[in-house]
Amino acid sequence: MNILSIDIHPAYSHRFHDNPGLFKDWVLDASLASVIYLSGGKESGVEVGDMCQSIYRHVLRDGEGNEMAQRIEKDNNLLTIMEVQDRYAVAQITSFGYQLFFDRFLPQKVMEARPEVEFMELFPLAKGQECIPIPREEAREWQEIDRLYQQLSGNQHLIEADIRLYEEIIRLCDAFIKNQDLERSFFISDAFYQKGFALHKLKRFAASNEVFQQYLRFFPQGSSIQGARSWIAENNLYLHQPSTVKKTVILFLAANPESTSRLRLDHEIREIDKQLRLASMRDSVELVQKWAITPGELQQALLDHEPDFVHFSGHGVTEGIALEGKDGTHQLVNTAALGGMFRILAGKISCVLLNSCYSQHQAQEIAKHIPYVIGMSETVPDASSIAFSAGFYKGIGAGKKVEIAFELGKNSIELEGLNGSDLPVLLMR
Repeated sequence: MNILSIDIHPAYSHRFHDNPGLFKDWVLDASLASVIYLSGGKESGVEVGDMCQSIYRHVLRDGEGNEMAQRIEKDNNLLTIMEVQDRYAVAQITSFGYQLFFDRFLPQKVMEARPEVEFMELFPLAKGQECIPIPREEAREWQEIDRLYQQLSGNQHLIEADIRLYEEIIRLCDAFIKNQDLERSFFISDAFYQKGFALHKLKRFAASNEVFQQYLRFFPQGSSIQGARSWIAENNLYLHQPSTVKKTVILFLAANPESTSRLRLDHEIREIDKQLRLASMRDSVELVQKWAITPGELQQALLDHEPDFVHFSGHGVTEGIALEGKDGTHQLVNTAALGGMFRILAGKISCVLLNSCYSQHQAQEIAKHIPYVIGMSETVPDASSIAFSAGFYKGIGAGKKVEIAFELGKNSIELEGLNGSDLPVLLMR
């Protein structure tokens, strides 16, 4: 398919060097509002909603002028078919290669070269330019990713909705990359780029760098090379800058042996992680997770991570807490043994939170060695337990003292309309 003609809107007649301030606005308005007429209608099999990309086809010749091969250069102008007739189709630009047009020095550069050039000669497409249809399934998959990007809030600080969107974008980009041909796909380079960007926004800087480096390796002529390099440079600033703030380490320990009733521990850690990632001081907090913890691993985790906060979630009774035993059974760690461990390994631990039933008894023993200890006086409903954790770590992530975070946890139970706000007990040494 080739471009037969272009009906440019709005058809400004101003010369750009007379009105340089209009240049950027004109490119946006004219590019997205103009109508493009393409050769090939129903006879070529195109349908309304199909997408195509404009290209330049270069012929490579040998020293005697004989054609050796053809090279297709994509220019990132995407068109969507709006109407199909027998022998032609009507399209509009969906997006275009903006790097050239957003060059803030372009008006001056062109003016110096050709003072007579008018706006209409700077349009991103040209009559006679070739357009190649994009496979429908690939276009649909990419449009789903693009739709998610349109839903982002644009807030400077990550909000919960944006975190979910970025996670979904990464998932869809992974699936897209897996399903598409690296050499033939139209959007494969965009998938690498957008995945790298999403990882950057989620502050996964090392993973973001890896994806952008793949982009540069696979698409050395890509349209966003400078963008990829700039994101790598920014990621490196975060990765290599010396840390001026010592991170607060929160060690989350979970045990739910097969011989005990099921708890919603996955929901609890998801809520804790979410609150910390949304917190104003999120960069100074590190959450470490240890699942299906055994008595031996309990000591090792404290030795390995030297936490500031220790959080245990699981089952408890008056005599102790239930950890993973052999063959899925539980093994009870008694109150005296817990107290002895924290006496030996207190280190820099400032707070222990036992989110388990009847844990007030263990909390009283541990409080002999740790400044702040939180336990539960009775059986705690799952939903109340999760609400307390969410409120507590919302406060910790905001830099509040343990006493304030404790009250926020109790208040979260009340705000959710749940029972049990009187069950958490704070002990201070």
